[in-house]
Order: sequence, then structure tokens, then C-alpha cells
Amino acid sequence: MNIVTHIYKPKGGKMIRVILTIDKGKIDKIVFAGDFFIDPPEKLRELENALRGKNLEEALDLIEALLGENVNLIGCSVEDVKKALHEAYMRLMA
Repeated sequence: MNIVTHIYKPKGGKMIRVILTIDKGKIDKIVFAGDFFIDPPEKLRELENALRGKNLEEALDLIEALLGENVNLIGCSVEDVKKALHEAYMRLMA
């Protein structure tokens, strides 16, 4: 099992910190933190729980689906969250 902490700072946006654990190519545990806000806030924990057991492609699709509806992101975009996860995942798999 591998773990990484990765910080992504989009141009003009807020910092997104990803703490990621991968087991056999799938997300074992993930935590998003940083300077950004998600409204309603419980959507962040729902997303983290939903990503467990997913490979990178499934996780990126799920981020799009879960954060694209009835969620207000402040300081970042759905694409920023996807990029933060992608970069963290690629660091672990390198």
C-alpha cells in the first residue's frame, strides 16, 4: 500500500490538498482538504467515501458526476479537483 500527500494550486484558485492511499491500483483512502469550500459541505465526505475502491478513470468520472450537480464549489472547479487527484495518483504510480 502506498500513500502520498499532494498539493495542487490552480491559477487564480485555492489550494487543494489530496492525501491518497492506493492499494493494487485502486483508491483505498482519500482525503481532500485545503482553502476551497464545497456547499453543501457534507458532499466532500460523500465524495471521499464514494471514491474508495475505484481506479483512476472511475474516480475522475465520479468526481464529475458527484460535484457537477447541486454542489457549489468556491475557490476551485470540478476540473481542479480532478487534476489534483490525477496528479496525486500519478505520483504514487510512478
